[in-house]
Amino acid sequence: MSQAIITCTHCSTVKAESNSTCSLCGSLDQSVAIELIGQELRASNGNVGLVREERNASGEQFSIRTQTPEGARSEELLANNIVSANIIGPTQTGRKGEPRAISILMNRLQQEGYQPIFEIGRDHCGEDGVFTIQNERLTLQIVTVPSDPKLWRNANYDSATISMSVEEAGKYIQEAICKKFKRTSRGELTKTLLVLDAGLIGILSAHEVVSAYLTLYGDPYLEFGFASIWLVGPTASTTTQLGTGRLTPSSAYEK
Repeated sequence: MSQAIITCTHCSTVKAESNSTCSLCGSLDQSVAIELIGQELRASNGNVGLVREERNASGEQFSIRTQTPEGARSEELLANNIVSANIIGPTQTGRKGEPRAISILMNRLQQEGYQPIFEIGRDHCGEDGVFTIQNERLTLQIVTVPSDPKLWRNANYDSATISMSVEEAGKYIQEAICKKFKRTSRGELTKTLLVLDAGLIGILSAHEVVSAYLTLYGDPYLEFGFASIWLVGPTASTTTQLGTGRLTPSSAYEK
């Protein structure tokens, strides 16, 4: 069984049908995601990207291989509580990666039964985007994980490799949250949906890493006060809420 999800590459609005004008921004450009068993096939502007996820029979190893439409590649493995990844650019991090991260999160929320309505963010207000969910307006703040400029520079120049324990991976996540927390006013926290973009290191959203994070740092919703914090990988299936939050998805801990 497969399901095609068509989104505008400019504003991430989900389209009702292929080759139609976006109802929000009027663009004809689109990205098509076809979800299959165990993998997701993504096509954008004629270029094809592929994400393959696999967990072995014992459940002790989890691997992800990603090739983006722009040509970046990553091979990731979680085994014996060690996270490793090899990344080759050109990566789409920072602002370049925001439309992809928003589109994937939107898809995930729809799978959870929500119907988010997306609006383009106001740059002068520091908004990376806006979701209206159940009549509530939530500002999107997106930060790349790991927040390590040198790692991404090396990946774009040639390649970059990381290897760490799940506890060290949890530290990367905590650092990214703290970075955005310090830049968000206290009055905005409860109206902010924090998106941790781990598109090329989606292995960070594996339940082993999430469990290690929660053991070390506790529930970030209770500590920081964001409306919700999501780890967004290269697909909806590698996207999970970190801890609890106001959206309370039913499958936040199922992966």
